[in-house]
Amino acid sequence: MSTQKTRPSGSAYSSNRRVFQALILLTFGLFAQASGAHAPSHADKPRYGGEVRRAGDLFLELVAEPDRLSVYARDERGRPVLLADMRAEALLWTDQGTRALTLRRASEQQLVAPAQLPDAGDFRVIISLTPPASERRQVLFGPFSLAASK
Repeated sequence: MSTQKTRPSGSAYSSNRRVFQALILLTFGLFAQASGAHAPSHADKPRYGGEVRRAGDLFLELVAEPDRLSVYARDERGRPVLLADMRAEALLWTDQGTRALTLRRASEQQLVAPAQLPDAGDFRVIISLTPPASERRQVLFGPFSLAASK
């Protein structure tokens, strides 16, 4: 006799999947808050039109465009931080699921990940940045909606 595992049917599976995705996002968000990531002060304004978040002693700015994500970093004095030697990843969370993206160096001060971002609905991005000889920092950005910016 063969026993096969089956998925819950239709909307039950979709509902369970969304709950699981929400739990993952909440876990990463709580970790980011516990690791010292805070919303920027009033003196911290985006320089490239993105959203700014604090990650330890760095301020990260995420710019979401329809076909890519760009990340910039500044120190506590507002000076650009060189990102060339850092390992960076992005986790894109949408209504269709999550997708890991690798951020690559576009310049000494900019990391970019090509991505087809959703033009409908909200999405969130978790940036993981690991400087050489230092701990990884994770920051939650969003929710974003490209439909609202059109």
